[in-house]
Amino acid sequence: LADRPLYYGVALQLPLVLVEDVFYCVTGHVMAPYHVYHMRHLYVWLIYYGALISFYCLLMRLYRSRPLAVIGTLMIFLFPRFFAQSFYDIKDMLFVSLVMLNLACAQKVFESGRKARWCLLFALTSALAVTARVVAAVLDVLMLLAFAWQDVSAIRTGERITARRLLPYVLI
Repeated sequence: LADRPLYYGVALQLPLVLVEDVFYCVTGHVMAPYHVYHMRHLYVWLIYYGALISFYCLLMRLYRSRPLAVIGTLMIFLFPRFFAQSFYDIKDMLFVSLVMLNLACAQKVFESGRKARWCLLFALTSALAVTARVVAAVLDVLMLLAFAWQDVSAIRTGERITARRLLPYVLI
């Protein structure tokens, strides 16, 4: 039941279908299955690779130690199941990759003091992660709780709440 298509969005597969359709419109031929599979493998791996880079940057910002950031990233990269599935699993690995990107964006939202561009990027990566797996919405709920916690503690200390602080509530 969980593998039924109605539980998943297609936002992450749409660019690939668009490339196939453009290929058909330009050449008049359907793209060979060999090329379709290779394109999908490359797509999934490039997103996974980008997520590893963002995860490395996240660890660097959190720990300010290059060896710890490298070790943490290598632990994910060298995990055999993740490494193998990073080439072909268009649902699970895209979900994991987008959650890594989402965590990096969440940290930047807190670090930047809720700047609009980081809030927008967090909302975008969160929406893409939710289209891959609905479970990704948990991070949105946790972010909203963290924002509420910050705002309640700011009100208790007498700090004024500006419109900028309310932006994530609207976006998420």
